[in-house]
Amino acid sequence: MAPAGPIPNSLIRAMLLGVVLVSSATAAEPPWLELHSTHFTVITDAGEKKGREVALRFEQMRAVFGSLLAKDRLHLPVPLTILALKNDKAFYQMAPLRQGQPISVPGFFVPGDDQNFIVLNLFEEESWRAVAHDFAHMLLNYNYPLAQGWFDEGLAEYFGSIRVDNKQVEIGGDPELGASFSEDLLQNQRELRTSKSLTEFLGGQVWLSMADLFTMQHDTSTYREGTHHTLFYAQSWMVMHYVLNQKKLCLRPELTSIWCRTSTFPWSRPSRRPME
Repeated sequence: MAPAGPIPNSLIRAMLLGVVLVSSATAAEPPWLELHSTHFTVITDAGEKKGREVALRFEQMRAVFGSLLAKDRLHLPVPLTILALKNDKAFYQMAPLRQGQPISVPGFFVPGDDQNFIVLNLFEEESWRAVAHDFAHMLLNYNYPLAQGWFDEGLAEYFGSIRVDNKQVEIGGDPELGASFSEDLLQNQRELRTSKSLTEFLGGQVWLSMADLFTMQHDTSTYREGTHHTLFYAQSWMVMHYVLNQKKLCLRPELTSIWCRTSTFPWSRPSRRPME
């Protein structure tokens, strides 16, 4: 999902305050907590345990992204605040609309003038995965020179497949491949996707030529239409998967020290490693 455009921080703070005030209108509501990890701030009404879990998952994702770029330290010049909401009601009060309806994913990224924000719906399991693509773009923008569109989007899609828990990290699978339905904490099901996964599109007969793929402009407005847009992401992901896993990093000489995994094709098969 593409992130929303930048909005002034004064407006964002007013929106956050509005949600907090509405959610706290009932005395029985749990208090809001502000928690700090090494690199992130989490504001939540879901309790300290959930808040610390959110902070941990983002610290883990940050560490994995750093290993992809072979960087011991990642720059984050603009602070990131994560608003972790315990239920649908509070989340949908802030969620952007698509064709007049709230977005179907349980998280979104909002860039600000001097602070970035992520909003999560903790009523959905692993809601942080919904923003992994945008989180990757944020870190890439601050830590790597401007590259071709296929490189940036391919790396973001590769990272978008990440799954982390307290024991291991799994990455490299098809980020769009998974169950068509998800369950919330009350075991209610909702539809996740109606379109094909990246591997399903790559199984089609029509592909972009490699010349077209590598020369497409970084401006996403140039590939918004239908299958052309989807194939750009699918093929960019496929090439990045090959580059990382087959150690063909001569395509970008400055990346020769990048940390690579040794998983093999098919492209939809993820690799796993223990969490340190």
